[in-house]
Amino acid sequence: MTAGPATLGGAVLAAVLLVTVPAVFTGRTVIELQPVFFGAAVILLAQAPNGLVGLFRRPDFAALARESAWRAGSRRLDERVGAGVRLEERMAG
Repeated sequence: MTAGPATLGGAVLAAVLLVTVPAVFTGRTVIELQPVFFGAAVILLAQAPNGLVGLFRRPDFAALARESAWRAGSRRLDERVGAGVRLEERMAG
């Protein structure tokens, strides 16, 4: 088990938010409660395998490709691809 984020993105996002939130929201309540909310978020996100980044899954691109494979055989695709080829031939010639 390691300490710290497994990716740099979460650490950079935390640093940016820690600086920009008081700059954007200048109310006294926001400035006083920011450390409390930041600490609570750190405690909750520390439970995730990779912090904030670990909460989101990468899409399964292979499954998405299988779901939309029916489009590859469509007549409209042939029309568009054929038109693109003819356009390239005209531009080259």
